[in-house]
Amino acid sequence: MEDCSRHSRQLLAEFKQICYQFGIALIPPVIRIAPLRSAWGQWSPQPRMITIAQTLITDHPWHAVIEVLKHEMAHQMVSELHGSDEQHGNLFRSCARQLGMSAWAMRANFEINTKIYSSELASLTSSDTPALRKVRKLLALATSNEEHESSLALQKARELTLKHNLKSVGKDDDECVMHVINTKRQRIRSEQLAICGLLTSHFPVYVILGNTYDARAGVAQRTIELYGKPTDLKTAEYVYHYLLNQMRLHWQAVKNRPDYRHNKCQRSYYRGLIAGFDAKLTANKTRPQEHAVIVHLQAQAKCYADQRCPKTQKTNSKAGYRSRQGYADGFTAGEQLELRKGVANNGQTFLLTS
Repeated sequence: MEDCSRHSRQLLAEFKQICYQFGIALIPPVIRIAPLRSAWGQWSPQPRMITIAQTLITDHPWHAVIEVLKHEMAHQMVSELHGSDEQHGNLFRSCARQLGMSAWAMRANFEINTKIYSSELASLTSSDTPALRKVRKLLALATSNEEHESSLALQKARELTLKHNLKSVGKDDDECVMHVINTKRQRIRSEQLAICGLLTSHFPVYVILGNTYDARAGVAQRTIELYGKPTDLKTAEYVYHYLLNQMRLHWQAVKNRPDYRHNKCQRSYYRGLIAGFDAKLTANKTRPQEHAVIVHLQAQAKCYADQRCPKTQKTNSKAGYRSRQGYADGFTAGEQLELRKGVANNGQTFLLTS
């Protein structure tokens, strides 16, 4: 009972934040958690109540819960702002778009599964082009532990992705989607901010720092939201986890050096490693046509992100470093990094390291 009360208060706070984000003048209803069996949520005009299924909160990520909450808020908009009892027609879809709702959550009946709420990163189907299916295999399967061969595989994947993007510019074949990386922490570390900056500099994605709610622990956690085409998000997510993993591995190898006696050296080493890898990517500049496509796709991703989060504030991720030696050593290590393929298993990416 105490958990349901806490979750209801959190949902009420989310309701008010959604109204603020999208400028919607809705009077907060009663929000309750109940063991619904045939629906994920329900809007009742009388007595002005939104009900959310208990299993939705206990079994699924919070951003899936938010989409269901928006679905019921759209019903409330139809009822209270437009005086209609329409269920899932054009008026409902118009209200849903005003709330920046995901396409899958607009349907009358939908099954919540990993492929849906993880932004369909793994949902390439037989209708996709052979090139995209090959990209997925290159990113998901590791057939060699050789660094050079793995690096060539990722390079080939990026080339195929770019070729697909060149052909699809001006088309709506691949709509932008969102993918959430939960940091499982209450603050985002400086090295994670640096990786986000690198992603937006070299990959056709847009990044927003957000928040989520851990229903089991009852605490708020910081998230990294990636916006863009599904294949591009998969690549960006891989690079994010790869760099985090490489930072820890490289630091474990050097942390016992006599000149690394202070904790400040670790953060400086991390920032240096990211800066070194960034410099390496910058040195391998793309051709003008490729750069133009990346800029175009980033603009599309930002447009989609603005629809989902219209009142997002910009932050400065350029943090300094406190150990010059640690930063310099990390920079050298970053210049020598080679991207390697990951192995996908049940939606998770596992990294291969030497």
